[in-house]
Amino acid sequence: MDYSKVLEVFLSVLKDSRVITIFVLVILYLNFVIYVTRYRKKPPAPKKKRITLDETPKKKEVDPNEEAPEI
Repeated sequence: MDYSKVLEVFLSVLKDSRVITIFVLVILYLNFVIYVTRYRKKPPAPKKKRITLDETPKKKEVDPNEEAPEI
């Protein structure tokens, strides 16, 4: 084969729509893979502390035998 015929075959292969489509799809796939591997999630926002009451305040029991404090 001559150089000119090799060049014609090579150009005809490169101009084929199937080759161009596959090339574009491979490039898009590789870009997606690179994006996924380099993706970093944002650190979660710090949560606000909530004040929770574990128990309801209990009333002080009054002992009838105990004397009342003097004021």
